[in-house]
Amino acid sequence: MAVFRPHHAGPGRFSHLAQWPLAHAAGHTARGACQSREKWLRQHGHPVVGKQALNKLCKTAINREDNAARNLQHQHRERQSNVLSVERSEGVVMSANIERQRILVAQECARIMLEEGVHDFAMAKHKASQRLRVVGRRHLPSNREIEAAMQDHRRLFFDEEDRAALHELRERALQAMQLLEGFQPRLVGAALNGTAGLGSRAVLHVFAEAVEDVIFVLMDRRISYRESERVLREGRMARAYPALLLRLGDEEVEVVVFPSDGLRRAPPSPVDGRPMRRADMAELRRLMASGGVPA
Repeated sequence: MAVFRPHHAGPGRFSHLAQWPLAHAAGHTARGACQSREKWLRQHGHPVVGKQALNKLCKTAINREDNAARNLQHQHRERQSNVLSVERSEGVVMSANIERQRILVAQECARIMLEEGVHDFAMAKHKASQRLRVVGRRHLPSNREIEAAMQDHRRLFFDEEDRAALHELRERALQAMQLLEGFQPRLVGAALNGTAGLGSRAVLHVFAEAVEDVIFVLMDRRISYRESERVLREGRMARAYPALLLRLGDEEVEVVVFPSDGLRRAPPSPVDGRPMRRADMAELRRLMASGGVPA
């Protein structure tokens, strides 16, 4: 049976205290043992003598026990702190790796969309992730990050050939806007922001009571066109708008027909979900006069 042995107990006057069973102490601690010392001494026929010395021995034992408990708590806190530090450092490393992969995927998406004629963000992400063997949605960049990478790519590699192609695209857009001036045309998309790549076409928004009103104008001016539609997301809903593909020289211009009151509210951009940027003819002319550099 475990016994309570005060630090200074030994042979002599208080040697019987060394036989004080710890099992009789409340909570099996020095504190509990000292609280019951007099009761135990009386039950076993020992005289309660040397009360001051006994109190001193109990106090020493209690202090020693409290110090041990504090040391254990301190060690526990240190272990927890070390674990948290390791987890934080691992989290920083993991976060940095994810960020690095997102940048690489965004750069590859930009190259695919500018040089390979892919105009859909989701398709570009799919191709880039396959090529770079990236797994997991958190490693994929947002559309906004991809567009930023496209603009960086243009700033680095934008040469005279690219400049001429962008200027011609905007020329075709301006020509179509002049033809459809009565429908308040607005330029949107890659031709406006300067991220047009291989196979890009200019996209216009026009506003009319019915798509037939636009068709009548095209027929009257003997402009070749074909009918299509453009699906745009509005929140969680997708809405299809009638579209016309105009043939102007060697280029096609896409004209999306909105209701006559659609000018007041632009649809959300597929890049960042904010209202889509639209430019009228005056803004487009200013942009072209600046040299046709990426917007």
